[in-house]
Amino acid sequence: MSLSGLSSLYMVANSLLAYASVNHLHYHFMYLNYDLPIAKLTGSHIAGGCYELDNHMVPSLGFQLDASPPLRCASGVQKVIDILLANNIPHNVVMYRGAPFNAYSATSSVIRILVIPRKPVYGIKELYEDGRDMQPFCAAACELGLGFIPVIDQTKYPTITEDDVMAILSQMALSTEEFQTLKVEIKKCL
Repeated sequence: MSLSGLSSLYMVANSLLAYASVNHLHYHFMYLNYDLPIAKLTGSHIAGGCYELDNHMVPSLGFQLDASPPLRCASGVQKVIDILLANNIPHNVVMYRGAPFNAYSATSSVIRILVIPRKPVYGIKELYEDGRDMQPFCAAACELGLGFIPVIDQTKYPTITEDDVMAILSQMALSTEEFQTLKVEIKKCL
């Protein structure tokens, strides 16, 4: 991320049980020359370098790589992911350039790392709810993190609404109680 000076570069990753491929974990890099809603995310400090994102679609955590040593940020992200793994909580990760969480500005002066804890998805990437009615998209890193919704079936695209999208994303989000419990663990660790 730091080698590219472009603010249009995004990296996403899915953990196991969060739509990762069965046989390996990998990153997706993409250039998107669009203003995405995540550019305006703000955050409330939890502990260490971890923030709770105030205005994200689903309960999410954020870190920012600024002028401080990169290892400090990476260590905080790893500690949070270790908590998620120890508690069998799948997650999606998104990395991109943006403004600091505590002060929105038009400049992309930090690298933001979002960690999105979520409900697990078991088995194959099944998109059919009842064997016939196909869901329009999978709720993975692009969808939960970026708000970028690649619709699988072009016949669904004209009829999907924002309410439909939010209903699917909300099904994958941790409950308020689960997220609060996670925050308590993060405060102990960081």
